[in-house]
Amino acid sequence: GEKLADFKGEDNVPIYSIATSPDGSKIAAGFDDGTILLWNVDSPDPILTLTGHTDTVRSVQFSPDGTQLLSASHDKTVRLWNVETGEQIYQLLGHSDRVRTAIFSANGKTAFSASYDSHVIQWNLETGGLINLFVGHFASVYAAINMPDDRLLTGSSDGTLRLWDTENGAEIRRFDGHTGWVYSVAFTPDGTKAISASQDKSLILWDLATGKKLLTLCCHSDNVWGVAVSPDGTK
Repeated sequence: GEKLADFKGEDNVPIYSIATSPDGSKIAAGFDDGTILLWNVDSPDPILTLTGHTDTVRSVQFSPDGTQLLSASHDKTVRLWNVETGEQIYQLLGHSDRVRTAIFSANGKTAFSASYDSHVIQWNLETGGLINLFVGHFASVYAAINMPDDRLLTGSSDGTLRLWDTENGAEIRRFDGHTGWVYSVAFTPDGTKAISASQDKSLILWDLATGKKLLTLCCHSDNVWGVAVSPDGTK
């Protein structure tokens, strides 16, 4: 529990997203004013400032090889950055409302973005083009996570989770059970179960093969904004 370092950003500007590089050497943070700062973990001073977004940066993620950064913003864009130079590689346009989440695929060649326009888009990061549009949610999509077998799991303010086939954009399964918005999703390391966090103050554990609820945890007193599973899948 000992604090190791303070990483100084912009005074009085809220941070809405943070990520660490796969090798643990860098930290990225997205700010309310649209800027992104990068640090080396051994120094409190930023090494790069990424500018281009014009509104809150709600999501940042490093590529699997650590050379690129993906960001999603309320300016309705997703952007791909070179981590070494800070240069913008692509501005990905396709959403009609604020983008909440953007994530890399396992191989880093494609990305997925989820928006308040209820759509999820798959992007080709080698060309900057759109591959698939995932249509099924009927309200804002807050969460998206790419599973080891490249299926996509999303959570929405329509109260549902959806499992998608990324080869053709088809919905595989819908998960109904929350009585409020779904803010966050995670999966177990073996890829057989998922857990969701909701505005209804609960967590639900799901069987991905059947769509059945396995367990409901109802111990929070307010919205549950995030959930994660330990690497061994037990916690």
